[in-house]
Amino acid sequence: MRNYSKQGVAYWLEMSILPLRDKNGVVTHFAAIERDVTESKERELELDEMSRHDALSDLLNRRAFDQLLEDAFAKFQDTGEVFSVLAIDIDHFKSVNDQYGHHCGDQAICKVAEICKKVFNTSGSVGRTGGEEFSILIPNKDASGAALMAEHLRRNIEAASVITEKGAIRITTSIGVSEVVISDTKPLDLMLRADKALYTAKHNGRNQVREFEPETSICDLA
Repeated sequence: MRNYSKQGVAYWLEMSILPLRDKNGVVTHFAAIERDVTESKERELELDEMSRHDALSDLLNRRAFDQLLEDAFAKFQDTGEVFSVLAIDIDHFKSVNDQYGHHCGDQAICKVAEICKKVFNTSGSVGRTGGEEFSILIPNKDASGAALMAEHLRRNIEAASVITEKGAIRITTSIGVSEVVISDTKPLDLMLRADKALYTAKHNGRNQVREFEPETSICDLA
């Protein structure tokens, strides 16, 4: 348990409480054994937090983002609270790696992560879910509202420069948008629609935001 000293300082306490009985088996007292485990507990929490974040970008990793998505989907099923997701891809990322090197590619990933965190500071949760792929969960927003935020993000990334030892690099992103709907049976349904919208954006020239359109299929983009 988390406890507080008289000075208001928090610490972690491991406590065992044992009943003491008389000769007839009646509980007469309780004995408490306490042990301060603050150091080990804080280390455990630190390791848990590290396991949830991507080492390069300091965003949520795929596992943590998927759990967040599961929680939001469960809440939608219970309360009907809508949410949307963005699927984001850095355009021509392989060319960045090939032309400037993987270290500069890493710097581009960090720059996109930095802008995503700034734009969605309190309004969404950002994860790095692939090499140059990012996902954002936006609570209380339908697809139209999420698309407006996505366009703001796209413009910010387009206007930024990635400063590397090989000079300034300009990058763009393609973004797909989808909102949760009542017919969804699992969170993957929502993410697949966002991915399809992302593929549409890339197929139609990149550096743009696209909402999912039901008539668009993966086969159309081949």
